[in-house]
Amino acid sequence: MLRVFLYSRIRKRESKVPPAIPSCGGAFPFRPYRRFEVECAHFSGVGFHSRFSFVKHLLLVAVCLCTSGPAVLRAQTIEVTPDRVLVDESATIRAHGLQPNERIYIKAELTDGAGEQWTSRAEFVADAEGIVDLSKQAPANGSYNEVSAMGLVWSMRPTDNNATYRPPHDLGSQMVAFHLLRSGQPVSSTRLEQHMIAEGVRQIKVQGTLHGVLFVPAVGERHPGVLVLGGSEGGLPLQKAAWLASHGFAALALAYFRYEDLPPNLEAIPLEYFGRALAWMLQRPDITHD
Repeated sequence: MLRVFLYSRIRKRESKVPPAIPSCGGAFPFRPYRRFEVECAHFSGVGFHSRFSFVKHLLLVAVCLCTSGPAVLRAQTIEVTPDRVLVDESATIRAHGLQPNERIYIKAELTDGAGEQWTSRAEFVADAEGIVDLSKQAPANGSYNEVSAMGLVWSMRPTDNNATYRPPHDLGSQMVAFHLLRSGQPVSSTRLEQHMIAEGVRQIKVQGTLHGVLFVPAVGERHPGVLVLGGSEGGLPLQKAAWLASHGFAALALAYFRYEDLPPNLEAIPLEYFGRALAWMLQRPDITHD
């Protein structure tokens, strides 16, 4: 609250206490407890001599400040709602407090599981209310050219053109940073946390004749089962199985080479191994048989 007090030659005269002077914020900051007779030779170059003339001018200044202040002090911000989602779920990215039809840039940044940097950037034009909503507006130019709430995420490119995306280790989450740029300068930032597995999904290690991890959804007693196999990379296809379990399937990520004591190469893998995995899944009480 801005408080302004102007004093000049003041001659006090005892009187009753006047009521508080109203203002936009309640009682005016200067509450007189005596009636004053104010004499001043001039105010802003204009001479005058009247009782409470200063107070009248102060009220006018206060009203102007209260009515015009909020319109000037508008902050430019960017927000993501919700700020935590599964990796395949959408979020709403919005920028506020812009001038109508103002052209701004939004930049996205991500560090993948291998430490590689990924980025995207697009220009948008604010609507009549000074808002940019990526779920409703296509960019004027940039990394993608269509209406897409998550366009800045799926259009990312690595700073090293030869890099291949690697997900977070151990099914961890990844952070995507968004920056609002005005005239090329960042004015606001926010982050989106993307999870690779839904909360409450159980992981059961499978050892012995089989090598894998069973992912069971958190909700429900029995679920349709899926046997998940990797490709020529070998190892455990954890990401795919975790994603399926996050959407209601009991998924067994099965390794069949290049993992623990399994063959190091994709050679002479017996088909009976996969038959045993399917039979094991049918015996599980949390997997449906149909």
